[in-house]
Amino acid sequence: MKRGVWVWGCALALGAGAARAEDSPFSTSVDIGGSRGGQTEITADEYSHDDGSSEDAIGLTAGGVIAWLTRFEVTEGNQTINEIAVAFGTPGCTAPPCGENGRPFGAGIWSDPNQDGSPVDGAFLAQTTGLQENVDTDTFQRIAIPQTDLGEVGDFFFVVVWTRNETRGNPGDFPASLDRSNPEPGPIQWVTGGVAAQFDPDEFPTSAGWIQSSQLPANLRGLWLVRAGTGEGGDTCSFVVKKTAKGKKGCNACPRKDDLFDTGIECDENNPCPKKFTGKKVDCPDGGAGFCKKILGRKKSGACG
Repeated sequence: MKRGVWVWGCALALGAGAARAEDSPFSTSVDIGGSRGGQTEITADEYSHDDGSSEDAIGLTAGGVIAWLTRFEVTEGNQTINEIAVAFGTPGCTAPPCGENGRPFGAGIWSDPNQDGSPVDGAFLAQTTGLQENVDTDTFQRIAIPQTDLGEVGDFFFVVVWTRNETRGNPGDFPASLDRSNPEPGPIQWVTGGVAAQFDPDEFPTSAGWIQSSQLPANLRGLWLVRAGTGEGGDTCSFVVKKTAKGKKGCNACPRKDDLFDTGIECDENNPCPKKFTGKKVDCPDGGAGFCKKILGRKKSGACG
């Protein structure tokens, strides 16, 4: 089984268990208070901890690559999933916005081999890449992943989202939507990031300094708007990658064979996806430097016709 990790040019200022407000590399958008629109119905076949709306969002004060992670427990009848859902930003961000549509991001599923509930030994199961949509609206972006077996009922697994956190002054923007209706969520939420971080899906963040939400300053605690379940992956064209794409000029996050690549191309029953996709030069999925050369894909079964 392949594993998945962060390769660091600059380590986090914080290590697990050492979080102090004055040291935190993370910052929060202006707390808007209360819930605002876009609340999503939680269905029986979807893993979720949030209530469907954000009251804030988190980013890296100095910019870089940020990753946020949620732990779930496998339930009866939901041992297999094929979709991740994530919201970016928060409706309280208007001038400037918390982020921007079209920015690359990645999302993945990891197992917990020793079932201790910690992500530091997580094992890679599946990943996908795409372009952010509906930023600052509390609208969940649904993106297809390869069908993934999560293990036995009661097993822990992790859903991870990562993207580049741009800097527009101090602080920068805030991609990670945060539901603060439960500011003390317990040991189910983590975050990490760094100025020179890159995501390498063949390694896992054993030394990346995952910080548990309970160890963050009070204004940074809550539940990520991140979910997983069964579905068709939304209304954009996803393709199964036919062979591992080559990373150029510093990109280490290119999709590999059998990963899913979401192009962001909208589709419906009257405008189906093409059967094949060729991306000669695609921006690095983690939003960092470089690009992926020649992404070749075949249409995912059931994706918009």
